[in-house]
Amino acid sequence: MGATGLCAVAALVLRFRRGTASAAAPKTPHKTTSNCIKLGSFWDQSPIAMILLDPHDPQGGIPILDCNQAMCDLHGYAREDLIGQSIDIVEATPWTQHRAGWLKGLREHRRLAGHGNHRRKDGSVFPTEYSTSLVTIDGREVVIGIDRDVTDRYDAEEALRKARDQAEAADRAKSEFLAVMSHEIRTPMNGIIGFTNLLLDTEIDAEQRDWLATIRASGETLLTLINDILDFSKIESGKMEMDIQPTRVGRCVEEVLDLLWSKANEKRIELVSWMDPNVPNWVETDVTRFRQVVLNLVGNAIKFTERGEIEVQIAPAAPSSSGIEQIVVKVRDTGSGIAADRVERLFRPFSQADSSTTRRYGGTGLGLAISRRLALLLGGDVKLAHSDNNGSTFEFTLDAKRANAPEGDVEEKEINFQKASVHGKHALVVDDNHTNCRILTNLLERWDMVAHTFESGEAALDYMNHGGEADFALLDMMMPGMNGLELAQALRARPATQDLPLLLLSSVGHDELKQLGDITIYQQILHKPLRQSALFDALLTAVNTSRVLRPRREEASAFDSSFAERNPLKILVAEDNRVNRKLVQQVLERYGYLPEMVGNGAECLQVLRTGEFDLILMDCQMPVMDGYDATTHIRCGSAGDINRNIPIVALTAAAMVGDRERCLEVGMTDYLTKPIKAVALAAILEQISGRKAA
Repeated sequence: MGATGLCAVAALVLRFRRGTASAAAPKTPHKTTSNCIKLGSFWDQSPIAMILLDPHDPQGGIPILDCNQAMCDLHGYAREDLIGQSIDIVEATPWTQHRAGWLKGLREHRRLAGHGNHRRKDGSVFPTEYSTSLVTIDGREVVIGIDRDVTDRYDAEEALRKARDQAEAADRAKSEFLAVMSHEIRTPMNGIIGFTNLLLDTEIDAEQRDWLATIRASGETLLTLINDILDFSKIESGKMEMDIQPTRVGRCVEEVLDLLWSKANEKRIELVSWMDPNVPNWVETDVTRFRQVVLNLVGNAIKFTERGEIEVQIAPAAPSSSGIEQIVVKVRDTGSGIAADRVERLFRPFSQADSSTTRRYGGTGLGLAISRRLALLLGGDVKLAHSDNNGSTFEFTLDAKRANAPEGDVEEKEINFQKASVHGKHALVVDDNHTNCRILTNLLERWDMVAHTFESGEAALDYMNHGGEADFALLDMMMPGMNGLELAQALRARPATQDLPLLLLSSVGHDELKQLGDITIYQQILHKPLRQSALFDALLTAVNTSRVLRPRREEASAFDSSFAERNPLKILVAEDNRVNRKLVQQVLERYGYLPEMVGNGAECLQVLRTGEFDLILMDCQMPVMDGYDATTHIRCGSAGDINRNIPIVALTAAAMVGDRERCLEVGMTDYLTKPIKAVALAAILEQISGRKAA
């Protein structure tokens, strides 16, 4: 019943209670009496608690004129106990003192609603939801009120609040646990991997090098497993954030294949990549997460492929339902495929296609689950597109909003400019792998060259013996029958091709190549998987007939002892962990530096007050004073004005979302996670030295 109906009920009830129903009756008293009885019955029997109040009491109170049985039941009173009493009898706090403001609000709005607390006859207090309306009956203003007990709702809301608070507390505890676990595990791993790398850079025999390489590989595998678990936990707790920036996806895929080349080479698996020319060179995405998904898919393909090839294709995808352009990265392998009854297990966390105790492959079973979650965050998905006895194909889609190349990136412009020098050139391409031939032909034709492609050395030699044309040759090394070296020697023996520029395509290392014969016969050596930019540079050199041998992936020292001479810096290192302190010192000394070492932030401040440095490498979690507090003190001038703006680079095992931001907020200049990579450290040292010189 609406407000108008309640007013009518209140009017008739009031008249009926006053005994004035007959005076107000119309010409048909029978109907009037009947209506009055019905409405009065509704008042008495309604489950809604209703009350009539007198707003014009000469005593200044708010007396109760009438109330129904539901109101009496709600408060534990009989009707005669309430009628004539002040409204304060049922209010938890005195209400009559607010009478003037209440009446003013009623006259302005005619209706007021809200929440309050009422008191029962037994003294217990409970929450209510009320609504009051000012009405006029027979020229007299009265107030009709409706009350509702909302204890159940408040209890439910309180239970929800407690559950939310508990969930937030659990989430905070989980995040804190992840941060601590990340630090505690990465700290010893930093020592294991770091000192293994240092040992590998010393003079040791082949057997010792093999053992150390095994230790390093095992450490890196363990670190990968740790990162998988941490990433999954971050995603589950909603702590994973995307860092969207212009990204060259083709280059990222090439970098991933470079990284996985050695694993594929151990199994003699060909790694190839191809990008559709309709895919934008630059798109906006999270480059780290994009690389992580591709790395996982290709790594899985290598793990489950015993022979053949793995091809990565980048192509435009069909527009998404929202109309956003997408690209798809397809990873195709020639493995044994995935059984149909195991497909649905692939993307479940902690599960694998082969979960038996005799399974051949390791891993946490988190890789594909994490990849799918990351792909969803990037606006796409990961799915198994095809699988049979001849291999599997996974598809990774993601949003691909076009982006402009960063300022200073001229690689593509240079290629376009230099196309003129290779336009119309004829290339002899020999590779027994059909996919490689297809991709090389596509690239050469895209660069306006003519490709003559053969899958055996014998067929290529026959083509040349019958007047075939070639300005240079791209020769695969490992082919059945006539291999690349034998074909090169045959071409050199022909007077017409004795000066033909020869480029070797090899999937094996340089040392292994040298054991096969005289590789100086080649103008250049290109190791698979090929980078497009490296191939184009090699072709430019080839057409200029410059005989230069450029082998890749030679084993060499990772450290340059003259680095410090070119980049002079006085370095202070604050690190409490003995192993990490020793490792950082050894790495810096290999680069030619003599760093000063301290064990906590307080010692760092003390040393700075008496000396001058160009750089501080600052651990974040240290006893006495941590790196955050020490940096804050330095930036505030506690170590002297001369050191207020000194570059401070965080060295930390923390790798959670927000850790980098926290370092930058307190004034640190840059951020390196443990295990510290010597190359990354060198890049920062070179950058700071350059700023100092400027």
